[in-house]
Amino acid sequence: MAAGKKIGFLFSDFDDSRALAFYHGVTGLSSKAGYTMVMLPAGPLGSQEEAGTNDRSGLIELVRLLRLDAIITFQFWESCEWFESVLARHTQTPILTVLRKYAGYPGILVTHEDSLFRAVTHLVHEHRCKNIIFCAGTETDAQEYRSRLNGYKKALIECSIEFRPEYVLFSKDYSSPRSAVNETKTPGKMIAEELFHTRGWQAGKDVDAIVAFNDHIAMNIITALADMGIRVPHDIRVIGYDNSPESETADPPLTTLGIRWEEMGKAAMNIVSAMEKETDSTEFIPAAFVIRESCGCTSAIKKLMEISPAAIDDTSFQTIIGELHHSYTHIKELAQNCSRKEQSQKTVRSIGQLLAEYHTLDDAFTALSDYLPALHLSYCAVFRAHHDTGTLSCTQIYEFADGMWQKDNDRTPLDRCAILEKAAARYKGSLVVEPLYVGSTQIGFAVFSMEDIEYAVYDELRNTISNVIYTADLIINLQNTLSDLKKAQAYLIESEKLAALGQLVAGIAHEINTPVGIGITASSYLKSKAEEYRNTVTGNDINPAVLNKQLETIEESSDLILRNLVRAGELIGSFKQVAVDNANDVLRSFNLKEYLHDILVSLGPAIKKTSHAIVLYCPDDLKLHTYPGLFSQIFSNLILNSLTHGLSGKPTPGTIHIHISRRKDKGIAIHYTDDGKGMEKDVLRQIFNPFFTTNRPGGGSGLGMFIVYTIIHQKLKGSISVESSPGQGIDIHIELPPALDTRATGVA
Repeated sequence: MAAGKKIGFLFSDFDDSRALAFYHGVTGLSSKAGYTMVMLPAGPLGSQEEAGTNDRSGLIELVRLLRLDAIITFQFWESCEWFESVLARHTQTPILTVLRKYAGYPGILVTHEDSLFRAVTHLVHEHRCKNIIFCAGTETDAQEYRSRLNGYKKALIECSIEFRPEYVLFSKDYSSPRSAVNETKTPGKMIAEELFHTRGWQAGKDVDAIVAFNDHIAMNIITALADMGIRVPHDIRVIGYDNSPESETADPPLTTLGIRWEEMGKAAMNIVSAMEKETDSTEFIPAAFVIRESCGCTSAIKKLMEISPAAIDDTSFQTIIGELHHSYTHIKELAQNCSRKEQSQKTVRSIGQLLAEYHTLDDAFTALSDYLPALHLSYCAVFRAHHDTGTLSCTQIYEFADGMWQKDNDRTPLDRCAILEKAAARYKGSLVVEPLYVGSTQIGFAVFSMEDIEYAVYDELRNTISNVIYTADLIINLQNTLSDLKKAQAYLIESEKLAALGQLVAGIAHEINTPVGIGITASSYLKSKAEEYRNTVTGNDINPAVLNKQLETIEESSDLILRNLVRAGELIGSFKQVAVDNANDVLRSFNLKEYLHDILVSLGPAIKKTSHAIVLYCPDDLKLHTYPGLFSQIFSNLILNSLTHGLSGKPTPGTIHIHISRRKDKGIAIHYTDDGKGMEKDVLRQIFNPFFTTNRPGGGSGLGMFIVYTIIHQKLKGSISVESSPGQGIDIHIELPPALDTRATGVA
């Protein structure tokens, strides 16, 4: 395989120490070959059930988009069928499996059978153990379980010890250092309780050794045995598997089997390099047997410490110094790792708190650029996922390189080859791809530089970036929704105004009908009397008294017609001005008292339906230069509100008082009251809320008082306050400033 190729490494997560050990074993060789390793922490995919609830499983689909040149999968596939259904069917990329082997695919395996054989025979030959518990993984972990079980059985046969099925125990959850069946019982504690409480077996008699599936379970068992007063290795010997970093500092130091990761890395790179050819090869790597104290052996340093000072020669002294230096270096590395982990966690927490204050992606990612160098990250690119066409596509939105974020304004979906090309061109090293999720929805993914840092940082950063994108999207959606609501609100307000205008038209039409009807009747009567007068004049017998009577009738009819036509003209004039002002925001000068009179005339039909009275006080010479239609809307809504709600059902005639006066600052004060039923505190509290009404069955829209409040506060820049209590009517105070518009002259 030529240099410049991209090799995907698909594993569970960064808590899997074995996967990381394999990565470190292969990364040096891949760099020398000019390959880019792409880390793909896809979460636990041991079963279809796990994949359905795993917020990282979107990486499996993403593998198709990345168009890798080869994929190395690490251990977690439960069966070949599941492996093929999830990954192999979705990509034509060559696949190498590690710690699993499936027909048709090259693989690298550890010779677990030989490793278990060596561990068990060591316990038998060196420590005379005969009752050895084999703590297996899960029965569904078929390949590894069968291999180790065969090694266990083979060793017993070799040592002439009968195989007893009850000496094989299964752990339900063993793969993650964080795992526990519940909060109080680790798998190791459950095993110890099963043996020495449930079964009642005795340490040293029924059980004299335990071989655990991994170091984590082995150390759990040692802790549980100590709680029971059973000593390791004095009463029971324990052996682990994996040679994890913690095994060396365990108490006692754990004897374990360790995979030779460097050898495995070399084997992986040899296979990957030949992957352009068809291959189904399998490499077998033996595990190293690391002897420490938990099996009953004495470590080299402990043996040397037991030598008397007089017997120490130069060779022994150099050995002691070497062992002490190794221990010191290991402890120092652990301390540095702990310190770095703590510092990284503090930094990531600070990032999360900081970014919560920003509401746009630009601001958030700019702020994030100050923190990534502190986390020793050199590169990061953020992509948005799109599922519009039913398949995953993506666009790059931001990139962190050279110490700063750069916004990518080219939102064209990227070609499959281009997704990693940018990253590989900007950063020469391994990359980490982390999926970005909100709930169960994949919103994108991030590409990070793979650094020698606390790996939990990647998971924390992906959560932080996911939250940043989600928050920004949420704010944009809320802004769009608010904009739509404002448009809908404006439409409803306009509809309410037009509906009020429609009511006004209907009322005026009814009001005009009376004088017009009288005029028509009088005109008809006048016509008949004029005809009589003509006949009388043209006749031979002219009686002056009859002529005078007819002329009086004609004059009366003419006067009646004139008075009703004038009344109709006044109504039409009042209605026309108010209607025009309501329908159009026209700035003009007007006399407020005269205009209020026109408004009351327009509302006459609604007022006449009741027995209530309106008392108006306003200075005769009070002139304004503003939008008269706003005053029409204010007083129309206030009066109709009183008639519909406050005074409705009142057994005696009610009164509305409108008192308008000049203020010292040349503004105006409006005091509006009625002596109606008033309102409860809860209703009063919501009186200006849009769509709040106590007359929904009667067709109330709940916009009347909201319109009044909006006009006074937003358009006239004034204030309104309302006081009311049950049975005490309503008391409204409105204060308007001198300049009622930017072009207004105020009060004349």
